[in-house]
Amino acid sequence: MKRNLHLTSLHVILCILTSTNQAQGEANKIIFSCNTASGKYVEIGRNGENIYYSFGSKKQTPEIRLEITLAKAKILIESISGNEISSYIAFTNADFQYAIVSSINKNAETQEPKHGVLITRNSTYLGYKACDPSTVKGSLLDLSD
Repeated sequence: MKRNLHLTSLHVILCILTSTNQAQGEANKIIFSCNTASGKYVEIGRNGENIYYSFGSKKQTPEIRLEITLAKAKILIESISGNEISSYIAFTNADFQYAIVSSINKNAETQEPKHGVLITRNSTYLGYKACDPSTVKGSLLDLSD
């Protein structure tokens, strides 16, 4: 009887540890990341039903970190405009909007995607931080997984 109680307790502990590890593994899934020419690190991730945008130095606390629910996110996947097919996800912080954009020229002989962060304030263009193509990992298309 005592042996069965120990085995049952061990089984319960293993189940708890397994479910905790699975939950932590799902907690922060990186969807997209890159480095900009200025050495800043851009990351889009999923945390359960939330998605987040992080910008800053990779090994330090981010300069900007915004998180929203997936249901409220401004996401446009594979929009066709002129020669380009683009996808983006936008994060808003007060008057500022940070749109992470991926685009490709559908008519180009060699189709090389471009990625970056478009920054606006009250719909006024402030700048664009291009990603270094060799550092891009993941895809905005993975948000639907």
